This record gives sequence, structure tokens and C-alpha cells, in this order.
Amino acid sequence: MTVEVIIKIMMMINIGLKRCVKAVLAILLTISVSHGCATKEETFSRQLTEWKIAPAVSATTPALNAIAVKDDAAKAADYSTSDWLKAVAPGTVLGNLVDAGVYDDIFQPDNDGEINEYFNDNLSRIPEGDFDNQWWYSTDFTIPSGEAGKKIILTFKGISYTGEIYVNGAKVSNKYINITGENYLKNGPTLVDAGAEVTDYQTDGSGTLTGVTDFEEYKNQFIGTMRTYDLDVTDLVKTGSVKNNIKVKVTKPVYRDDLTYYWVDWNPKPADAMMGLTGEVFLHSTGSARLANPAVASKVTVDHTTARLNLYVDASNFTAEGVSGSLTAVIRDPEGKVVATITKEPVS
Repeated sequence: MTVEVIIKIMMMINIGLKRCVKAVLAILLTISVSHGCATKEETFSRQLTEWKIAPAVSATTPALNAIAVKDDAAKAADYSTSDWLKAVAPGTVLGNLVDAGVYDDIFQPDNDGEINEYFNDNLSRIPEGDFDNQWWYSTDFTIPSGEAGKKIILTFKGISYTGEIYVNGAKVSNKYINITGENYLKNGPTLVDAGAEVTDYQTDGSGTLTGVTDFEEYKNQFIGTMRTYDLDVTDLVKTGSVKNNIKVKVTKPVYRDDLTYYWVDWNPKPADAMMGLTGEVFLHSTGSARLANPAVASKVTVDHTTARLNLYVDASNFTAEGVSGSLTAVIRDPEGKVVATITKEPVS
């Protein structure tokens, strides 16, 4: 069994800017391993866009209630989804149901047949009972046989609002520490004091949380619309012609408590509270070391002649052995010309 070790690396560089050149830069980060475990470039990457969905337990609309999953048997890889509805990710459950024809076009008023994108009450006519329970997502995929022996990473770039993830029937836990402190949670899902009465924080509807008191337990769950999850599923999937399956059981956010996309005063509340796989989902392979989540923070001088860039990247080691080497950042302008190159070493 291997454990992924993630470190955040920061690089700082000053560059000159021409006034006539847009401040849009392409940054390439590469890592060269000098000793330790050998690494390979990612050779396989696929976005998982085609899914199928069905409600859990029950739904108000008869057509949806007819396909409702009554128990957790759906998590099994061989569970039949032949009667589930086609869906896409990224997207919300409600958006996919409209596309599937379950509901009429929400922009089509009933009176004169004219489409008006700004003034109608069609959202209020969609039964919220269709979303009182959780919803299941499912997709099948294969991995080329050439990827055998490499690390297989499953990436979710947004789940609204909570998710239970199953790969080939096995439940996956979020073991990656991508929340840095309790203060972060206070701007997101409800975090209550350890001594508080949970009933003080309960809301109507199914919701996700009535209060969180254990930060260590909470941060390892799949919770939060704005969070990205990188999951090592190497031991759970098979390569070659064998079909693999992913299922995600999503729960909607608590209205006005959980921070999500619709929580703004100019956005009418949709019946599903924008539940679903709202971010992209990727499957990719990598060697024993990997760079991910690059970010750039820039500070440009008033006269626009110089910029200071702070470059950040997560360097992951999927093994128990040490890895060290050099990290190189190449910065190019919009025409592809190299503006600057910086190397940081040793990185370990």
C-alpha cells in the first residue's frame, strides 16, 4: 500500500512587460527526478462527460418515482442503469431533467408562446419533492491496457453539495488534505461550536448538514461546491477491455446555509438547489511523481513595466520512497516566445 505525499512548492520570478503585450502568459511546469522513484509524463487523460441519473428513494413526478432507487444496491458496479436518464457533467440534476424532457422548457411561458428569458415563474412550478432525496449519477468507462502499472487518478472539480463516491462498488474516502483550517469552513458549510445544540442549526428540506463539530472528520468528506478532489483509484480499477463503473450519490445544499452557486440575491432558487456534478470530471494516469493544481499570483507595477509572479504547484509522491529533483517553470507570451525560465532545486 502506498501513500501520496503532497507538498506545495512556491517559486517567485520578476519579468518585464511590454505595454503593447497583453498580460496573458502560458506557464509550463516540469519536474526532473534526479534520484528516488522514476516518474513518467501523464499519457492518458479523459473527461467523463456522459452519465446517467436517477433519484434515490422517491420523487414527486411519477416518471421519476418509477425509476427511483429504493436502496443502496445501486452502488454496485453491475447494477442496471438501463432505465436511468441520460445526463452530462458538468451540469445540475434539474438542468439534465429539462434536457431529458421531464419538465417543459423553463423559459417557455404558457400564455402567448413567446420565449422570454427574463420574466416567468416556471421555476416555481417544478416540484421540489423531486429533490427532497439524494440523486445517483453513474458512468462506465475503460482504461487502455497500456496504462497498467501507472497511477490512475480520478478528479472531481465540483460536487454540489455532498457526494458519496463508489468506484466499481467500493466506497472511496477523501484522504487528501485540501482544506487548510477551520476558518475556511466558517465561510462554507455550517460549522457549529462543539457545545451547541444541533437543533439550533436544522433547516427545512433534506439538506446536507445540521452542523459540524469535528473538523478532522469533516475535511475528509466530499463536501463543497468549490472544492477539487484528486483520488487515487489505482487499486480499484482495471485496464484493458474490462468495463469500470463510477457512481456518485449527491445531496443538495441547505438553502442559505451552505455556500454554493445559487446563493446570491439575484438568482431565483432552483428546485434542486443546483445539486449535481457541477464541475468537470477527469480520469488520468501518472507515474510515481506528479505535478498538479498550478496557480499564479501576480503583482504588476503601476507603470506596467514589471510583474512579480508567485508560482505555486502541488508536487505529489505516490510512494513511500523519497523523491528529489529540480522544478522548472517556463513562461511564454501569447505568441509562444519564452519570456522567462526559472529552476528550483533541489526539490524533495
